[in-house]
Amino acid sequence: SQTYRNFEVVTVNNGKEGETRRLLRNYQKEKNKLTVVEDKTKKLSYLFNLGWKNASKEAEIFAYCADDTEPQKDWLENIVTYLTENPNSAVSGPTLATTNPPGEMFALHAMMKKNFLLRAILRVYEYFVMEDKTFEPGHWPESGAFTMGAGIPLPHIKTPVEIDLLTSGNMGVTREAMEKVGGFDEHFLFNHADGDLFIRLKRAGYKMIFHPEVTVLHHMRFGPTRFPEIMGRDTAFYYL
Repeated sequence: SQTYRNFEVVTVNNGKEGETRRLLRNYQKEKNKLTVVEDKTKKLSYLFNLGWKNASKEAEIFAYCADDTEPQKDWLENIVTYLTENPNSAVSGPTLATTNPPGEMFALHAMMKKNFLLRAILRVYEYFVMEDKTFEPGHWPESGAFTMGAGIPLPHIKTPVEIDLLTSGNMGVTREAMEKVGGFDEHFLFNHADGDLFIRLKRAGYKMIFHPEVTVLHHMRFGPTRFPEIMGRDTAFYYL
């Protein structure tokens, strides 16, 4: 449960009927703060927009977490407190993987460090492509790559810091900001809709903030989850 109590939950269910629907119905009987939107559309950007557009008119702050994440007890409280005091911002924080290594890129990085030749290639990659910030959160190098720091503990970051990009798997944003930029761009199918949103928010004058106490646990799994042709299509659209 969350330490912040004045909230509602909007769940968009586009999965199979059965256990998920029964679970949601049982929760609705116990809690009156849950809205369930049924929509079979297989497009994340559209579903993300359904979430905030189906929130009550009183909702001034939207908090997003992925379906494989576990928000910590003070997650909502820290989001609300920060955005209330800094409404010109969007906020994210550590999305800590519960696996070891914490993701396929980390596994590849660890493997390359064990081989002299690969380690030399890795060093060149980190310097020129990642700008020596591979494990910093939310940095977007000129190369267009993404850094990996948000998925691991970062004890040196003790206060909120401004970064380049957040993640929709763990983020808070105001209604005013979402309405100002029109929410997620539904030209994207699965990938990069969040990155595109943050770029447009920055252009509209909002700051992207990494808050060390806006924390979720990420129960991720290895292996591909989406069709490569769709990922390639969204990636091309994002960078073009």
